[in-house]
Amino acid sequence: MAAAEGEVRRDMWGQEYRTSSADCAAALDAYYAAFMSFGRGRVAAVLRASAADPTCALAAAHAAHAVAPRDPAGAAAFLAAAKDNLLLKQFPRDILSLKRAQLICFYLGKPDLSLKFVQQVLPKNQDQNFIYGMLAFPLLELGRMDEAERAARKGLAINKNDFWSQHNLCHVFQQECRFREATEFMESCSPSWEACTSFLLTHNWWHVAVCYLEAESPLCKVLEIYDHNIMKELEKSDCEAAEVYLNALGLLLRLYIRGHIDSAKERLTTLLDELKNESIWHAEWLLDLLILWALASMSELKSAHNMLESLKSRVRSMDRNQQQVMQKAIKLAEAAYEYGKGDHMKVF
Repeated sequence: MAAAEGEVRRDMWGQEYRTSSADCAAALDAYYAAFMSFGRGRVAAVLRASAADPTCALAAAHAAHAVAPRDPAGAAAFLAAAKDNLLLKQFPRDILSLKRAQLICFYLGKPDLSLKFVQQVLPKNQDQNFIYGMLAFPLLELGRMDEAERAARKGLAINKNDFWSQHNLCHVFQQECRFREATEFMESCSPSWEACTSFLLTHNWWHVAVCYLEAESPLCKVLEIYDHNIMKELEKSDCEAAEVYLNALGLLLRLYIRGHIDSAKERLTTLLDELKNESIWHAEWLLDLLILWALASMSELKSAHNMLESLKSRVRSMDRNQQQVMQKAIKLAEAAYEYGKGDHMKVF
């Protein structure tokens, strides 16, 4: 039964908001849980919340964030970052807004600001799930590995299935060349990843594969992960294909650079039709760069050239200051294109 109009409720962290619908409240909690754990169904949950109570400002704001297309210019990101900063001062237990702010900091390359945000609210969230994984990541970005490891382990002590803390502890192991610890730890965690988004599931397996590769393990170990743990995600009905391609191509590029060119190209062959499909272009700059390399390396030069020109066109549509900032990205795209073609002199 619907509650009274505008009744004050509390979310799963005790934060107050208003909604007239119990269904909206339940769906918001489901969205929070999925979003914080990189779980599946987060978009569907927040759309249910908004549909259950169209007058709920909180549900509407989260729904807008969930479905909005990415803005390369970053104007909306700056605005959201400012807003989230204010929210965190007023509502220090609103760690979903903290998560959103940290994602924006990541795309803007501001780990120091990301750390500032989490330190700002940490005293009010000492016992909270997720908070220590959120602390560990900017510490990693800043090279503070000992502190990052302590934070990640503290997060896992609260919830052993905190996927972000698992991921961040693996980063520490990988950075410190503790490859055996990394693979054993992550493989022990892997049964829990079936609840993850396509991105984090395949990204965690990407880390495992890279650690085997860096430890000079047999190539078959790396290829087995690619074939059976990363690409199998595409068989799921709720798979986000672009997220899988991001990690699949990232691993194949590493194999290619290491000289395992035949193994990389054999697997790229099966992806070509999907990579030429322009509907997956421009979801992420990193994915675009990887697609550009893959198409060029497989002699799909027309498609690769179209991708490169499309990237340049997107940059030309920005204002002058943004164009200047993005020139390095275009140079990197040109380098990926030339590297794929085999013209290494032009790359450098």
